[in-house]
Amino acid sequence: FLRPLQLAMRFLGHEWVEEESPEEERAALLRNLPALRGGVSKLLAKYATNTSQIPKLAVDDSDDDDGDDDDDDDGKTAAKAAPKVAPPPPPPPKPRTPAPKGGKVIAVTSGKHLDEVLSAAGREQLVVLDFTATWCGPCQQIAPIFARLAGELPHVLFLKVDADSHGPILKQYGVKAFPTFVLLKRKSELSRMQGADAGALESAVRANAGKPDPWSTAKKATGRTLR
Repeated sequence: FLRPLQLAMRFLGHEWVEEESPEEERAALLRNLPALRGGVSKLLAKYATNTSQIPKLAVDDSDDDDGDDDDDDDGKTAAKAAPKVAPPPPPPPKPRTPAPKGGKVIAVTSGKHLDEVLSAAGREQLVVLDFTATWCGPCQQIAPIFARLAGELPHVLFLKVDADSHGPILKQYGVKAFPTFVLLKRKSELSRMQGADAGALESAVRANAGKPDPWSTAKKATGRTLR
């Protein structure tokens, strides 16, 4: 009990006189007790008015840091685990224009219509363009021959382009005389002829018509259901 008291008194500036007699030691203690109380009071008052002088204890923040890291890791994990939003599906492809059926003469209604028909034609399908005009006498004379060939060769496309209604198409194909016949395959020109020569037209068409596709002209087979 006395040793800590001695150290406290020395800290406060009071010299402790060691006495060999216990009675004298107790008497000295009682004499210095008021001074000890006053010094402690001053010390408490000093720290109460100026807290910046109170010694700070070192705090181990390793646990907190670990906790923060864990929180960050948890946040990263949560971010990684978040479901990804799927991109919107692409728009459906535009329906392809069905291949026009042969067997008759098709009147071209516009440049777009002509492009659609040429795009829908088969790779090896022959297309014959007839550039005609209502006021052209030779055009009207050979028109029945053109229609007959269309009926006899249904695997060939026969198109009629009116000169008075489709000037841009005439300019595109460089047509300046009537009638003019242009033979195409895969949108590429094979040959052309001018004038109402029915024999020359039929020969050129049949020479490039090729054979009809058996799958396109075959009829549906009929059969019996087995029981």
